[in-house]
Amino acid sequence: PPVKKLAVFGGNYIKLLDIQDICFITIDEDKRKIVTSDSKEWYLKETMSVLQKRFKDDPKMMLVHRSYIANLLQVDKIFIGEVTTRRNRKSSTMHLMFKTLPEEIKVPVSENNQTEVKEYLGIKLPNATPEKPPPEGGEQPPQ
Repeated sequence: PPVKKLAVFGGNYIKLLDIQDICFITIDEDKRKIVTSDSKEWYLKETMSVLQKRFKDDPKMMLVHRSYIANLLQVDKIFIGEVTTRRNRKSSTMHLMFKTLPEEIKVPVSENNQTEVKEYLGIKLPNATPEKPPPEGGEQPPQ
């Protein structure tokens, strides 16, 4: 079953964070930093690969970049742009923005993970073949 709480350490106590309150997890020096919807930061010692395994049954907690796991239910906006790579190739950039966090906080999505993020969020892919419009007058297409 999906993880419902995540234990983090806060001085002399253990805080149990609700997964739904997590916006994203990232690497901060040698610890994993968790940013919650109330803009608080918490730290874990677990590696990203251990966290990724813990969330494998929870599709909303997705590894979107090698150093970011994002809660896709907390995403409010997606910033999309384009950059030119070293090989003079166009590459699209995608950054996630969250409902309750300041707009300057953006989580990058690697090019390899963009399709999966778009599919989870129900965003039509630009390369998808367009659907044929329904026939006029309710006619059924020939079979």
